Amino acid sequence: MKIIQSKEYKDTIEEIISELKELLAIDKVVYSIKGDTLITERLLTSLRQKVNGEELPLRKMIYSQILESVFISEKKGPNSTDLFIEILIKKLENIFLIRKINPHKVSNDLEKEYDEIKARLVKDSNHKLKWEEVEECVRDISMNTRIADMVLEAINLAGLEGKIFPSWSPTGEYSVELATGYNFPVTTYPIFTQSGKWDRKEVKCLIVDGTIEKESEIHKIFFKVAEEKSSLLIVARGYGEEVIATIVANKNLDICPIRIPFELESINILSDIGVVAGCNIISAMKGDMLSMAKYEELYVLEQVICTKQNLNITNDKTNQAVINHYNELSKKINEVDPHLEEFISNRIKSLVSHTVHIRIGSRTEQERIKELEAVDFGLRVVKGILQNNIVDIEKYGFKKNIRPIISVLSAYYYCFRLINNLMSVEIAILS
Repeated sequence: MKIIQSKEYKDTIEEIISELKELLAIDKVVYSIKGDTLITERLLTSLRQKVNGEELPLRKMIYSQILESVFISEKKGPNSTDLFIEILIKKLENIFLIRKINPHKVSNDLEKEYDEIKARLVKDSNHKLKWEEVEECVRDISMNTRIADMVLEAINLAGLEGKIFPSWSPTGEYSVELATGYNFPVTTYPIFTQSGKWDRKEVKCLIVDGTIEKESEIHKIFFKVAEEKSSLLIVARGYGEEVIATIVANKNLDICPIRIPFELESINILSDIGVVAGCNIISAMKGDMLSMAKYEELYVLEQVICTKQNLNITNDKTNQAVINHYNELSKKINEVDPHLEEFISNRIKSLVSHTVHIRIGSRTEQERIKELEAVDFGLRVVKGILQNNIVDIEKYGFKKNIRPIISVLSAYYYCFRLINNLMSVEIAILS
């Protein structure tokens, strides 16, 4: 099926091609992985301005699709924005500025071209940067020395497999910290952390989805803990005064009671801890009775560290179960209401056992946002460089320089996907 293009659509595409060429002409520099991050920022900012300032519906819609595609491409392959726009200009000129197009044939041709480019890139990419070159790259792209030092330290601590989480520091301090074990932002009673922390190995674990009101409900387990001289971690929604008083008064009980209240921020933490601990959660909603729980059936954790504001669990036996749980949450974060994304993101952080936390101590919100974006960009660039081979893209028709494969592939993939979307838009206009 061939489609005769509408004059309005063709004229609009011509205008946009001309404007995109002007955007690239603003920065007549050699783009490279060591290039100024302001280049990418300027291009993205210019596209945002096009979207926000556009009044004509068709132009606004096309620019919105371009901006969305560029943003995704940049997220998947750092420093790919200029490549994306160069590819887009060529494709718009070759496909849309003709009288008739066959969408099905164009789509097949793009798919074939992408496969060929991917094969060539893999064949051509045989150069990896040395760490000294990576350091130089980070210092070139970072907004200041402090950001560069923090990014490099975080990469060194986490390696390629570890997770790095940039966040704002309420104390106003800048820091990079390595955290091992699974960390949950939950609390215990101050009396149990008077020495700073409750730190035990080979710890029995009991999780209750409810409030433990009376000591009699749990007396049998308390008795065995004292008899065996073992350590016990209890995680529950709350405790009656009698329960806490018994633990405090009986010096033979080495027990740390964790409280997880019924709040939006913590409503699912109980189940997350259950996955990490490998425990069955005792719940009256399921018909369970706490008084029937047996000491011998409690799971044993390798290590538990409890402070005033954090619970840290080391338990390698459940690694695969935690990975599966992590993957499920990662899929869910793209499906939930935007207001809930932060809650799921915090849950995901707790399910990574080897993490590095970068704390940004900016005083103003504007500075904080700018520095967090700079850290995120630096991390993505470095990981892209370290995880992927480097390719000289001059032979692909771009300005002479080198890029990580992932950046080049990302630019092609999301640009070709955009072209297919734009053809669908034209079909809708004509029908």
